Amino acid sequence: MKRVGTANGRFWILAVGDPRQCSSVATGPVIELLWEALGKEAIPEILTTARQREQGERETTGMFRQGRAVEALLRKRRDGTARLVPGSPATVAEVVADFWTERHAEHANDPTYSLSVSAPPNADALMLASAIRGRKRKAGELIGPDHLVQATDNVGRKFGVTLAVGDRVRLFAQLE
Repeated sequence: MKRVGTANGRFWILAVGDPRQCSSVATGPVIELLWEALGKEAIPEILTTARQREQGERETTGMFRQGRAVEALLRKRRDGTARLVPGSPATVAEVVADFWTERHAEHANDPTYSLSVSAPPNADALMLASAIRGRKRKAGELIGPDHLVQATDNVGRKFGVTLAVGDRVRLFAQLE
């Protein structure tokens, strides 16, 4: 995190980012531009993780950050937080949705618990979301009819998203 301001204090920039993040959540060229303008030594580097509550989770996240993905994945498979699922993308989506449903039920009374599912290509993310959404509909967490809403991804591709009362949606760049 870096603050840059003027002598008169009329503005400041707060830049946060890790250039080694997955591209779907990457910061873009901001960090590289700051490196060029101010030098790498002037830009703090994220060395710790605050999002994970348990020390073991922080260590595993650190392994990914350090390029030790194989070790981190083996550790996650041992503790049951990652599974290797053979089969078609549709089969994997159903297994992920079942796993999400299981974890969601286990922590239903814990308001501090959060659960996320990520997939690199948007098509896979939509398939996973659809499978999880089916579980939510079956559990009565989605109310009323579905509505098709037009959406645009980060590169301008348009697609339809089905929404109902109870769906949670994150907006990124704009709302039209």
